[in-house]
Amino acid sequence: MSVPSPERINLSDVRKKIESGAAFCVFNQNGMVTLAIGPVSQTDYLRYVNRVPRTLNPDGSAIASISMVPFAQIKERDFEVVDQGEKIITLVPETLICVPESEFFAAFPYDTPLSLREDLAYNFSDEAFADIVRDVIRDEIRNGSGSNFLISRKASGILNGTGLPAALTIFSRLCRNEFGSYMTFCFFDGDTFFIGASPERHLSIEGGIARMSPISGTLPKTHTDMRAALADFVRDEKEINELFMVVDETLKMMMPLCPEGGEVTGPFLREMRALIHTENELKGRTDWDVVDAFRATMFAPTMIGSPIASACRVIYKHERGEPRRYYSSALMILGQDAAGGAVLDSAITIRTMEMGSNGHFTIQSGASIVRDSQPEKEALEVRAKARGMMRAILDDHDDRPVLKDIYNTDIESAMMARNDRLSTFWICNQSACSPAPALQGKSILIVNNEDDFAHMIAHLLRHMGANANVQSIRDIGGVANLGSADLIVLGPGPGDPTDRDNPTIRKLQDLTRSLLDFRRRVFGVCLGHQVMCHVLGIPIARLPAPRQGVQKTVDLFGKSYDIGFYNTFAGKASNAAPQGVSIAADEDGYVHALRADRFGSIQGHLESILSRDGYNILRDELTLLLTTEN
Repeated sequence: MSVPSPERINLSDVRKKIESGAAFCVFNQNGMVTLAIGPVSQTDYLRYVNRVPRTLNPDGSAIASISMVPFAQIKERDFEVVDQGEKIITLVPETLICVPESEFFAAFPYDTPLSLREDLAYNFSDEAFADIVRDVIRDEIRNGSGSNFLISRKASGILNGTGLPAALTIFSRLCRNEFGSYMTFCFFDGDTFFIGASPERHLSIEGGIARMSPISGTLPKTHTDMRAALADFVRDEKEINELFMVVDETLKMMMPLCPEGGEVTGPFLREMRALIHTENELKGRTDWDVVDAFRATMFAPTMIGSPIASACRVIYKHERGEPRRYYSSALMILGQDAAGGAVLDSAITIRTMEMGSNGHFTIQSGASIVRDSQPEKEALEVRAKARGMMRAILDDHDDRPVLKDIYNTDIESAMMARNDRLSTFWICNQSACSPAPALQGKSILIVNNEDDFAHMIAHLLRHMGANANVQSIRDIGGVANLGSADLIVLGPGPGDPTDRDNPTIRKLQDLTRSLLDFRRRVFGVCLGHQVMCHVLGIPIARLPAPRQGVQKTVDLFGKSYDIGFYNTFAGKASNAAPQGVSIAADEDGYVHALRADRFGSIQGHLESILSRDGYNILRDELTLLLTTEN
């Protein structure tokens, strides 16, 4: 967010205000430091956050408010969360300046000696955290709850160094040492300092363009041969798939905001002081209100997991009642551009310290748990993240980036080669995708079974020429409520497709059975496919290993395709298929797809970025389904 400085303000006067105890927020982006001073208030809901600027820059742009948003705010999306009454803390700027960082640090030359009184204390030991990781893999991923989950733990300590001098010393060191940050900030509400160096943009909207930048994959800069370590890292299948999964989850969030489509660029490497990450950028045009858009994207998939509603339940269960407070949520900035258009910027609150005036602080860090995570390694990674943050805070020397010295054409080629296996629809120009004549003007209803992949399916269908709408399974009473839709798509979702104790599964089973009985045209995807198999009498089996975020080459009725899979269960073909049903299965009998005169289904996610030809496959399958007589 661009903030031109108004008429020259005496920085020594501003410093006196801050030193007198005034609430303030200072943040650094791309070498420019913005400092805001003003009153602070607390609110319960996003709709109450101030959006009217008190001061304007000479060009008419302004910052209306800066807010620390707690993780518990995800309750506004009706997701399960540990809520201990944390409020949205909002500062409304009355004094606002923007200067180069060299000028700011010349006026605020804080360099207080800092040290820990004793070693960091953790709310979970390494052993206990490793046990939690095992529980998540066994009880959640292997039971179909989702593909990845971010589980965190807290480190706490006391600094020898307190108050404003310590806080601005930390801010100064983070600006120097965490050189790859998207935003470095220090927010003081009059009682508590929130100081962070966030590597990741959450959501920004300016000029009607929405952007999100999911980051995943972590290479510690501790290897003797960093070039060799980086070459291995960019080819590591686990790291590659983790990034693909969070890109898919971010696309789910972006699609409702950007109905005309968007662009996926990258992958890129982002270097921090102690780590190197991989990231992509997603952007698209939106006409959403900026606060509504922020609410709809609470919070970053990299900080929660996938699918997000199920991931919130997993976090609630396995973080054992610990509140996340302001960790893994966002610092949110609202304002306007020179033309008066609404502007939003936000940074994820990771690599963030919450510190009281007495020097007591907490730092929280997490690990993304996937099907092949190693519990002990994840525990060490979380510990390393906390210690890395402390090193950046306690060390008073500058660090030097290494990426420019080890990056070469071989690594660049390996990074770009990742896109060769991805969906041409999402990576290339979406407007170039050919429509489907059979789908032109057709009314298609996608049933959302607690997985917003449904919105990505709808987006593909609209590009094919269909009138596609998404409706939650919770809001569907039965076949009579589906109206006259030409096609019903039973979407993906978490869970065991045979579990009638699960209300969503039970409702989906009953709906599927009724659709087939009434001979409605219906197509199932992933969970929808599995439930269709179950209703048809095809046995359901648990896979030997979950296929969460996996790309597989499969045969669909005589043609070979690369398709993305997110499943723990699958139909298992018996000797005889149900009458009138054609089955595509692999050599082990696991069912990849069904075809019949009025219904069909697919186990893989054709809408996923992992499905290279997903658009064309879905177009062809639905064309066949809608043009079949009977």
